[in-house]
Amino acid sequence: MIDPFNIRPPTSDMQAEELLVFCICVANSTSVLVAPRVDKLLSLDEDHYYPLDRIQIIDRRKGGLEAALKSVGIGCQSMKAKHLRNVMRAGMPRLQRLSFLEKAVGPKTARMWLLFMDPERMDIAVLDRHQLAWMRENGLPGAPESTPARGWPYKKWEFAYIEACRRRGLSVRHLDEQVWNERARRTRGEDEEAEG
Repeated sequence: MIDPFNIRPPTSDMQAEELLVFCICVANSTSVLVAPRVDKLLSLDEDHYYPLDRIQIIDRRKGGLEAALKSVGIGCQSMKAKHLRNVMRAGMPRLQRLSFLEKAVGPKTARMWLLFMDPERMDIAVLDRHQLAWMRENGLPGAPESTPARGWPYKKWEFAYIEACRRRGLSVRHLDEQVWNERARRTRGEDEEAEG
């Protein structure tokens, strides 16, 4: 199972596929909630070793991927089923290319997986609401509220984030982790205040 608090680069093809399934399923959700649900999803077929083989078999069953995703509590079933089908058709070698993967699953999910595959990359950045809020708070007030559209809008803000990393002497992945941890602490603090 993917540990949402300690995601490391995969050391096997099987782990790379599992991580890709996780990256697709965690979109618009919370990693702590989705990680065990992805594990449940993949356990719906235990006859196959590789996660994308399992997904393909699950998709052939009555109700297909949408029903399977719903049964384990993963939302946005239609979009995520479409993305999973796209990567199944593509095959892993083609998915190593950003341009192809971006068309299959979108810019943010593509970059998330590629950064987990190679944490030292400095040419891509995952732009979600946490990173965008950090950008607005750290000298880029024009950063959008939500993930920019693919193409030039995404590349423009991605470049700004990468430059912020370089100025701080950090890898994209390292700053990403710092921002996530800081936001998680803020969220926990806000939750505790609301309960208190």
